[in-house]
Amino acid sequence: MEKADHSSTYSENSIIATLTVFTPFPISPLTHAYHFISVELNTQNYLLWRTQLVPFLRGKKLLGFVDGSLPCPSPTLTVDYRSDPNQAASLWKEQDQLLLSL
Repeated sequence: MEKADHSSTYSENSIIATLTVFTPFPISPLTHAYHFISVELNTQNYLLWRTQLVPFLRGKKLLGFVDGSLPCPSPTLTVDYRSDPNQAASLWKEQDQLLLSL
């Protein structure tokens, strides 16, 4: 009976850990960004560039990566004194790097 209680607790903790890993942002492919952002930033055109970039990022739900309102999740998750890598942090870093390539 004690063993069944332990596996039940383990199962509940697994569910909690799985829910915690859920990420609110899907990796957004930016392959078509150049169709929407036709101006390359230089010292003369910041306002024009910004008027194209901000709506694009907002529409793709990516502005939080740029303005800091969506910080990187913790690199590890701790459940029952056990630390595991946080998949949400890896996905966040991947999306952040894709944005840097714009």
